[in-house]
Amino acid sequence: MPTHTITESAELAKVSRRTIQRYVKSGKLSAQKDRHGNPKIDTAELMRVFGQLSHPAKKKVVKKSQSIAVTHNEIESLQSQLETLTKLVEKQSEQIANLTNRLEFMPGEIRPGANERPELEALAKVPAPSQEPKPPAKTQKRKVTSIADILFNQGIDRDAEAK
Repeated sequence: MPTHTITESAELAKVSRRTIQRYVKSGKLSAQKDRHGNPKIDTAELMRVFGQLSHPAKKKVVKKSQSIAVTHNEIESLQSQLETLTKLVEKQSEQIANLTNRLEFMPGEIRPGANERPELEALAKVPAPSQEPKPPAKTQKRKVTSIADILFNQGIDRDAEAK
């Protein structure tokens, strides 16, 4: 009869891999080692211990023609994306070259010169002043009790007007 790996045996017996490993270790289930040293379990041995076995789930077989068609579609999509991105890079390179040319032909007073560069860098490093509002200056308020106080607050001297 054919032999199965631990995983295949677990699927056939509808138990976990760990259960198969424990049964082999305890001697409830016998296993032979293949040429690589991996345990292989005979189908008859699985039937003796677990009774009726389930049929393994059939793996989905993909025909080569289906996988090739998918691959061709993927290749066409990737080629289209590559062309689009190549055009975008060329367009950006032209724009960079155009801007560089325009910068080279700018008048000297607009374009910062080599001697102004250290000043500009120093300004860039200076932290901006904080924009915290200053508290308003305290004004002295006096309690107004008479016309003389009102005139005094307005800066009018009654005695000076009389003279």
